[in-house]
Amino acid sequence: KKDIRKHLQDFFLNKTEKNQLFDTKTGQEMRHTVFLYLQTGLLAGLIYFDYTQSVRDLFMSPVSPHALLGIHIAICWFFLGLKQVVYAFVNWIFFDKERRKTWGESYSFLVSAEGILLFPLALVMVYFNLPAPQVLFYSILLLIFIKLLLFYKTFCIFFHSFHGFLHLIAYFCALEILPVLGLWQALEYTNDILL
Repeated sequence: KKDIRKHLQDFFLNKTEKNQLFDTKTGQEMRHTVFLYLQTGLLAGLIYFDYTQSVRDLFMSPVSPHALLGIHIAICWFFLGLKQVVYAFVNWIFFDKERRKTWGESYSFLVSAEGILLFPLALVMVYFNLPAPQVLFYSILLLIFIKLLLFYKTFCIFFHSFHGFLHLIAYFCALEILPVLGLWQALEYTNDILL
């Protein structure tokens, strides 16, 4: 709780380099971040599996529902890991070390926050049998909210002036919007193969 509050303050208040002088991450903070990353992938896979159950008939499928759920979760985890590697590479090419560090912390916080915010939705979905279209709608609203926060933070860190706005749009579309659409297509293609 204290760690999340600290990251929330750091996200909205731009820290100066003087404040970052003694700012070190502990192993416990890294464990929390990794756990919340894994939780985000797990919940995204679970929500997509629920959507698959509502759209397709899994009664006579050759793959068991447990295996299909595991495959969806593995694809979401792979997506999060691959996206982290691609961001590190692209940011390493274009931006300096301080900006990359600040952005990496902000991005990790937003992915963790996405997992935290998906958790109540997944609980309502599982325990109260919320219809899949509503779950998908709320998930998309949450995703849009997180992407808007990421857009804001990317603008604050990398593109300080308005003349860099076109670069921001290209950067954001290439590294945020297209990968999400690619994840959806990968999950749909996996369902087409397995079912």
